[in-house]
Amino acid sequence: MPISNLTNGISSDRKIDQFEPPYGYLSSIDPFPCFDESVINYSTNQRNQKPSNLICKLVLIGDVAVGKSSLATRLCHKTFDRNYKATIGVDFEVERFSILGIPVSLQIWDTAGQERFKCIAAAYYRGAHVIIGVFDMNDIDTLKSAERWINEALQTTTQDNPLIFLVGSKRDLITDNKSHAKIEQTARIVAKRVNAEFWSLSSLTGSNVEELFKRIACVTYQTLIRQQLNSPNTSIDRVKTKTQLAVNLVPTNGYISKQTSKDNCCSTV
Repeated sequence: MPISNLTNGISSDRKIDQFEPPYGYLSSIDPFPCFDESVINYSTNQRNQKPSNLICKLVLIGDVAVGKSSLATRLCHKTFDRNYKATIGVDFEVERFSILGIPVSLQIWDTAGQERFKCIAAAYYRGAHVIIGVFDMNDIDTLKSAERWINEALQTTTQDNPLIFLVGSKRDLITDNKSHAKIEQTARIVAKRVNAEFWSLSSLTGSNVEELFKRIACVTYQTLIRQQLNSPNTSIDRVKTKTQLAVNLVPTNGYISKQTSKDNCCSTV
């Protein structure tokens, strides 16, 4: 199949040729200033052969009402819904990118923040390439919770070794620059403890949302291709199988409906 067929339908603002920089170099564990020459050469060779769509699994975690769903909606639908609706179990979105001419799909798993859904959400951590801990920048307690969510997710994904991002949402509600700087400083300390890259953004205004996910797409793509190049016995198809789901799902209109299994530990009602 020609590469052009796989990249059809990907909008121009989702086509990435330059590595997206971090929110701030003090906020990044590894700045990743550019694509490796080996990754560029690999991508060029793939474009001339029969490339397949690379799938990257992202999981959004954090307390209820911190802005996880709004973040996914802003990226995928370029809108902001002021009518808050709590996520029940897990919701699902897919956003397609083209990186160095190679099609990449980000699977975004939006988990519920309520304690009663925690064990359901944990089932979706497995196989994740990226864990995104979200907190409300206007509520410092949600930052503490985000660190706890991330540590719990890492216990489930030990063998997957996912990339970690710590995201402060609702930046638009902070009008005092000194307060914002103080919150960011605290968030960077937490990010360093969990080996995460920190971002500050607003789903309401869209500030830094596109940049965050482009950054995630670039870092994840480069990481997966490096793994492929460093492990010749691991094909790109085997890399993609990390996204095999841990529970039964039925896709419906871009979201998912959950099928309750007999061994589920939580009720969805």
